[in-house]
Amino acid sequence: DNVPEKEAKEKNIVVRYPSKETIDIIFEETACFTCGLIFRMLYSNVGTLDPWVKEPRRQLSQQNLLVIGVGKIGSQVAQLMKQFLNVNTFDILHNEESELKPLMQQADCISIHIPNINDNISFIDSQKLSWMKSGAALINASRGPIVNEDALYVELQNNRLIAAFDVFWQEPYCGKLKEFFPDHFFMTPH
Repeated sequence: DNVPEKEAKEKNIVVRYPSKETIDIIFEETACFTCGLIFRMLYSNVGTLDPWVKEPRRQLSQQNLLVIGVGKIGSQVAQLMKQFLNVNTFDILHNEESELKPLMQQADCISIHIPNINDNISFIDSQKLSWMKSGAALINASRGPIVNEDALYVELQNNRLIAAFDVFWQEPYCGKLKEFFPDHFFMTPH
């Protein structure tokens, strides 16, 4: 998304992309990393050491994961996580739009894997965030602008949701959501 192909061509700079084998490795690594973020967020409140407080752990087999977008990465995330969680998927190419709200309402964790196209800018907006359960986690490893930053800020500020992102609206990220790092907004560099 960030390669200025037109400008490169004008300056006679050759742009080459990774081979299919390399891309498959990148997809697999991103899917596995996303699974790690899902586990991290589902186990984000296990207690404290000082003072010694043990919180009850979630029974993963009773948790619901919603994977939005089942392309190369989303489909791998869904397949890997089926071993641990109840997994539902939503993809505009396979589902009716009306199916999204009930799926989001029952999800304990939502993982986003949709492309960064104009129709998807702020796809996760204040309305869709309001559909999520209190205490649910939002994982974004696709592109930052898919989620409305201001709407997510309100949800995090109200301690209603938690989130983990490795993609941002500008990178390196210096935005307002950093105030919630690491407990309510876990961040890793893309």
